[in-house]
Amino acid sequence: MANIIDFNSYRRPELIFVMKDKNHTTLHVTTPTEQLVGELNANLAELQKTLTGNDEEASRAVYRLAAKLFNCNLDGVTVTSEELAKKYRLNMEDMAVFYTAYIEFIEGIKNAKN
Repeated sequence: MANIIDFNSYRRPELIFVMKDKNHTTLHVTTPTEQLVGELNANLAELQKTLTGNDEEASRAVYRLAAKLFNCNLDGVTVTSEELAKKYRLNMEDMAVFYTAYIEFIEGIKNAKN
């Protein structure tokens, strides 16, 4: 009995982001580690509150976690929280869009497995 693995039909799940820098950097973000998913889930309530508030330390935490998630990319690009705010010019509204899309992406993968 032969096993066939067709590399033409396999594609790792990814979520594509086109950043707001002058080069319009494209990041193909993929699934995070289980630890990062746990960190995301543990901070969801706090993230939602922070995205609509003005707490500076909490805002930095939003960018730090986002950087970790953006770093799960297929492009080999390392992103820092500072770069998200400065180089890529992502504001809190952008962060809300990112987290919403990312959570939907993760949920879609979970649902596809079941």
